[in-house]
This record gives sequence, structure tokens and C-alpha cells, in this order.
Amino acid sequence: MEEKSQFRELFIEKIKKEKKVIILDDEEATLNDDGTVNFFDGISILIFSTVENFADHYFLDKHVSYSVCQYVGDTDSESNVIWHSIPSQDENGNWYNKEVSFPEDEITVPGPNQKVYTKPVTFS
Repeated sequence: MEEKSQFRELFIEKIKKEKKVIILDDEEATLNDDGTVNFFDGISILIFSTVENFADHYFLDKHVSYSVCQYVGDTDSESNVIWHSIPSQDENGNWYNKEVSFPEDEITVPGPNQKVYTKPVTFS
């Protein structure tokens, strides 16, 4: 536990100086101007209210409240949403790709050629 605690403290020092830290290959933590931390885990964005809450969660496996934005699609060059699809079976057992979509009020629609995420959902 002491080693994890040391990593936690090193991370806190580093992110306060650099504002953005790559933790693993696809994982990135960003310190926002309001003190919140956005953590991109390669698929979703987790939003923590403080650096300390994120560090407790990530390095010490402590339960803390945070919000999650799920990556659900992309936009094309004209900002049209291209939804992700999931493998599904029809009533005859045939496989097909089922488009997954969300109502516009549940997503954040970015500009052209960007990722589309759901609005934050809080987990306590």
C-alpha cells in the first residue's frame, strides 16, 4: 500500500505542474481550470471533482463519486453522427450489426471529425 501511496503523491505533484499526464498507453488524465480531472481510459471519460479524488480512486482503489461520459460514435466532416454498432442476433439467429443511438439531449455533439460522448452520468 505504501508504494501505491507514493505513486499517488508523485502523480498529484506532476499533474499540478503539467496539467496533462499520460498514465498508461491509452490513459490520460487532464487537470481542468476548475480543479476537476478528466480521465480518458481509452474508451470513456471519467470526471472527478478533485485531483485527490481521482488519485484515491486510481492509485488506492478507494470508492469515490465520479461521472462517466461513454464514447458512442463519431462525427463525419459535416458533423453528422455516425453511431457505433454492436453485434446482435435477429429472431432467426442471424448476426447483424445493430446501430446504437442516443437522443440528442443525452449526447454532446462536437464539431466535424470528432468523437461523440454521452453527457455525464454520476456514480456515487
